[in-house]
Formats: sequence, structure tokens, C-alpha cells
Amino acid sequence: MTRRIDALVAERVMGWWDCQKYANGWFGMNPHWNKGEGHQDTLPPYSTSIQAAWEVVEKMKPTHHFNLSVMTNGYIEASFAEWIGPTLLHEAWINADEDTEEMAIALAALKAVGVTEDEIREALAA
Repeated sequence: MTRRIDALVAERVMGWWDCQKYANGWFGMNPHWNKGEGHQDTLPPYSTSIQAAWEVVEKMKPTHHFNLSVMTNGYIEASFAEWIGPTLLHEAWINADEDTEEMAIALAALKAVGVTEDEIREALAA
């Protein structure tokens, strides 16, 4: 379930391609190897590791403002808003409320880059 979310984050947010499950784990083409030509590598656990999730935040920083909050109901809310100028944010914040910071960041990032609720729901159900 979460590895399919990791694959979506890798492809749609982080620039990986050809992410899929093999007998020995989840792999994809990492664009940071071989001067952008890619190299097959193990997918980072974006939805379960705070270190990997923070890579997502860093990747989106040039184009999005980020906020992480603990809600009164105990959920973690991650939010992204797109920059529309040097000091202006787009009015709409894209949010995801989840049990963990990592999953909240992964889902909010996916929504912020245009992944639909149906695509997310399908990845979570698989």
C-alpha cells in the first residue's frame, strides 16, 4: 500500500521514472545518477521515513511554501501552497491530514503536483 504511494511520489514529485515492483522490492530509475541518464535504484520510503519525506519538502521548496501542523484531533496536517511571485503565495493551500508526518507530506505533495484523489485512493487500496 505505502510502496505504491512511494512510487507515485518518486515519479510525480521527485522525477524518477519506470517505478515498479520486482520480486526483490520496489525499484525505479533514479535521475540523480549518471548525469541525469538515470540508474535503477531502490525507491526511498517517502511515506514511512521522515528523512525521505523531507527530501520531498526540499524538492518542492523552490515552487511551494510548506507547513506542517499537529491538529487538535491528533492528526498531522501537511500543506503546500504554490509560489506565484517572489513574496506571494497562491491563495489555495493543498492539505493532507494523516496519522504520520511522512504520509501527510507524501499525500500533500502528490495533491500539490496534480495527482488526483482517485489516483491516490487507487494506490492506497492496492
